[in-house]
Amino acid sequence: MQYTVAYGMGQLSLRRQRNHDARHYFQQAIEAAERLQATIGADDYKIAFRRDKMQAYEQLLTLLIRHHDPSMTAQAFQTSERARARTLLDAVERNRAASDHSRPASGASSSLADEIAAHKRALHWYYNRLHQTFSNDDSTVAEQRATITAEIATEEAQLSRLFARWRMPDLIDAPDNPTQTVTITQVQSLLPTDTLFLAYFLLETEIIVWGVTASTYWQRVLPISQSHLKELLEQLRFHMGKFHYGPAYRQRHSAQLAQSGQSILHQLYRLLIQPLADRLSESTLIIAPHGLLHYVPFHALWDGKQHWGATARISYIPSASLFHLLVTREVPPTMEPPAIFALADDRLPSIAEEVAALTTLFPDATCYVNERAKTETLLQLPSRPGFLHLATHAAFRQDNPLYSAIELS
Repeated sequence: MQYTVAYGMGQLSLRRQRNHDARHYFQQAIEAAERLQATIGADDYKIAFRRDKMQAYEQLLTLLIRHHDPSMTAQAFQTSERARARTLLDAVERNRAASDHSRPASGASSSLADEIAAHKRALHWYYNRLHQTFSNDDSTVAEQRATITAEIATEEAQLSRLFARWRMPDLIDAPDNPTQTVTITQVQSLLPTDTLFLAYFLLETEIIVWGVTASTYWQRVLPISQSHLKELLEQLRFHMGKFHYGPAYRQRHSAQLAQSGQSILHQLYRLLIQPLADRLSESTLIIAPHGLLHYVPFHALWDGKQHWGATARISYIPSASLFHLLVTREVPPTMEPPAIFALADDRLPSIAEEVAALTTLFPDATCYVNERAKTETLLQLPSRPGFLHLATHAAFRQDNPLYSAIELS
């Protein structure tokens, strides 16, 4: 009720052009929503709860970015952090808190773990079948996908119920977890010199970009609609799908494929990077995408002469809050060699070349390829690798990120 009233008052203030009052009410609505969210235990319920609350964040952001006051820029950045999906951040925080307090396995919990594992295996099998339909030109492919998607939904519903039972002992003792987000100054304190933290946030008709370095920060608004961005990303996905047609097709149309791919990547570059060119002097970039931008291969964007990744070191992070958590947690640095997991098939024909290139750069890397690239091996590595490289398929579920998956042997 508090959220509904505050959000309604914010809307009314907007119509009366009382922007200061509107900001106040939208802030109240956000705080009310976050207090309620803190009382929800299951992650999938939190995701569902947040869906219709995003309007308050977006309305507040729209008001804040119209001001050129640095304090408003900092507040807009923090509001965008509060608006980002927190499932991964909450999971990392829970795992860290539970690392020294693992509950002993009882007969009931062992049986429950076996049930969860069985449904995960079934879900993995259905994901594989779904992937195979994308390289199938059969006229019945639409019907096949519909059937497989229905089976996936059934397995996910079963898993949701099992996960709720598994988490229940932890949730009983769990304290309230109100939303915690970092400020721009906290991010600045963690950035080395010559490093730029680039955070994007999508609104309906524009994209907000914040650039943060150790000494300064700035904000830009790009006039790009979500519909236009979605159209370009669909073109890119359709283009990448042509590589499933087999080596003969790729060889016969290699020049056309290269030209078409560069054209789409150049359009994305002109929209997302070129307007910021005067502020991109740093050699290292950490990019926090948002929404559809998670599908953009920023390192591969084409400036007309070369890919963007050839001019700067680019890495990705889901949010500044997660960046802060990972950098500040007390984990000693490791000098162990990297670990490479790779699963090759007809859909990923260049995996062998990718692994060969990596082992040239990192000759001490431990490689787990094909049948050795098992889930159990990944989860039970004898030591923490310097970094982990996964070369395989993945299924990202935008509707429910908890059921995203990485394919291993």
